[in-house]
Amino acid sequence: MTVEDHRSVQAHLPGIPGDVGGFSVQRMFPRPGADMVDPFLFLDFFDTKVPPNFPSGHNAHPHRGFETVSVVMKGEIGYRDSLGNRGVLKPGSVEWMTAAKGIVHDAHDDHEFAKSGGEVMGLQLWVNLPARLKMMDPAARYIPGSAIPRQAIPGGEARVIAGTAHGAQSPHTTHVPLVLVDYTVACDAAVRLPLPASWNAFALVCQGAVRIPGQEQWIKAGEFVRLNNDGHAVVFTAAADGTRVFIGAGEPIGETVASQGPFVMNTQQELVQAHRDYSAGRMGSLPME
Repeated sequence: MTVEDHRSVQAHLPGIPGDVGGFSVQRMFPRPGADMVDPFLFLDFFDTKVPPNFPSGHNAHPHRGFETVSVVMKGEIGYRDSLGNRGVLKPGSVEWMTAAKGIVHDAHDDHEFAKSGGEVMGLQLWVNLPARLKMMDPAARYIPGSAIPRQAIPGGEARVIAGTAHGAQSPHTTHVPLVLVDYTVACDAAVRLPLPASWNAFALVCQGAVRIPGQEQWIKAGEFVRLNNDGHAVVFTAAADGTRVFIGAGEPIGETVASQGPFVMNTQQELVQAHRDYSAGRMGSLPME
């Protein structure tokens, strides 16, 4: 295969509208026509207005075998977990939760933004863990927007949430090699993000629209593209001021994936054990209100 300077588009798809406990989301993958993008398992995007005193539908639930990355771009979301963490994710902040052998969490709604309502925009990304790390101790890190590097680029800026990009390095250490970048750029800004050709990558447009070389259609807000491994960089050009694009790329793990609901392991037997451990309370619990 000839490796070009930029990557071409393998799939260009709109999100599938869905509902998570009354909260409107758009499922990017996995879904028909778009499987996981190893090492990424799952991607939901949300851009919705919530009414005042909207009750959180994110009731307590467990995870095992992977990491969740929640990025809040607008609005606020409350959080709690079985490790004793509790707070509110402000605009620009990130919740990086390593579920590993088990964690329980939910979203709480007893904070000022939930009482007043407003626009909430962001995403949740699931990152797989290799078999050797799936049963390590769980951990959670809540990263304020002020701790995420903001690197000036021609026509805008790049927030480097994970890995190294545009000369900036994220303060968060990942368990698999990753790059996660949140771009905000002006109309006609051209962005080039170098990546190893072996890494898988996707692009999610959150605001505005972009064009990728070789792709006739604009990729609009609420749409994503899975990119081929045929180039050394992700390249795009913005079509409007305030265009916001989230790029995810990582080294594939290449292991068998067995998943069921909130658990992602390597075998069906491990999934059965995960259900047993959660039912027995071995993944922890949230304190009573």
